Amino acid sequence: YYSLLHVWLSLGQNAIVIRLPSVAFAVLASIAIGRLAKLMFGEGAAAPAVAILATSTFFLYYADEARPAAFTLMMCSYAALYVWRAIRSRRGRDIAVCGVFFLFAIYANVLAMLFLFATCLVVWTSARSLTLLRLDRKTVAAMAATAVAACIAAIPLLLAIHEDSLAQIGWIVRSNARQIVYFTASIVGSNEGADRGSRIATELEAIVVLVLLAIGIIGGWRSRPTRASVIAASTWLAVPLAIGIAIDQWVQPILIARYFSFLLIPVALLAGNGLAVLRRGFGPAAAYGTVALLSVVSIYSLATVEREDWRAVTTFLSQRSHAGDGIVFWTPWTVTPFEFAVGEKNVPVAAAIAYPNGPLINAVGYPRPKPAFIRAIGRKFDRLWLVESNAEEGPHPFDAL
Repeated sequence: YYSLLHVWLSLGQNAIVIRLPSVAFAVLASIAIGRLAKLMFGEGAAAPAVAILATSTFFLYYADEARPAAFTLMMCSYAALYVWRAIRSRRGRDIAVCGVFFLFAIYANVLAMLFLFATCLVVWTSARSLTLLRLDRKTVAAMAATAVAACIAAIPLLLAIHEDSLAQIGWIVRSNARQIVYFTASIVGSNEGADRGSRIATELEAIVVLVLLAIGIIGGWRSRPTRASVIAASTWLAVPLAIGIAIDQWVQPILIARYFSFLLIPVALLAGNGLAVLRRGFGPAAAYGTVALLSVVSIYSLATVEREDWRAVTTFLSQRSHAGDGIVFWTPWTVTPFEFAVGEKNVPVAAAIAYPNGPLINAVGYPRPKPAFIRAIGRKFDRLWLVESNAEEGPHPFDAL
């Protein structure tokens, strides 16, 4: 994703240009999920699945962020689409294409391997459930070979991660039971809001989507033609979630919602089928009313997100800081939006960045500064400007300042 973005930025480096690829990837993902829903649950489930996705707070929040979440979602969506096409058609071309999409997905987000593993289980289940799909051994073998090839092609990435990249997620804390529940809820739309109203709105969204999920699973299971589709979509949802939680508890903390954007695929499929079942049972008004409710809730939730005004920060410091001053960022990663805002506004800031990537960088101890660095920083600069993030909570080493 970042390699593509590096080339794309030759067109410009303002916020719209930077965010535009993610928006395009999100739109393409919604198209793939709609086509997949049509193949798995029938034409009546296609529009509801896209509606569930398009009204998801989680989806909309990351659809325009300059991060690989939307790109990973798109690649996994098309991989799932071609897997299902291969199951139906037994064509080698579809199998090869799904392998290519999986490879790109893994290089965008290594956790997409969890979705690949779940897909292998889907194929195995399809092969075992001959009365449902009658998948022949030749097709299963071709799909298995494709999965193995994708994993082998990902070996350079895995070696790079082993060498260096685990240090990049050292800030993630192992989740307790409450945080695991919150993480699971965040996939279906719930997110911690800035006030009581937004928290109620996001909790309402999670409840509505969970109810639709249950309706979609039960309704799909009762219909024999869609029973295999329910098994597949449930596997895509449950298996990566369970393995991710296990890795978080016993190997490496990783439970950050945007790393699991591919879980939106089974959520949209099953909840979309639930919306289709609701429409058949209670009429179009019930379905349209549910979509309208989800739309209002997601728009309200996004409107109450606390956005940080880094342009104002750069203006403030350019007017008040002097040469010899230092800037300390309470939350280390916020130095990135600050530097972007300085370059975008072309406003000179006389103060130097003292933490996390300014003078004495070798003594910083990112992401938590060492005591020696904190003692030395006061002698290094005439004055220190402390920039706080409104997401920061709890004690911090810079309390000593």
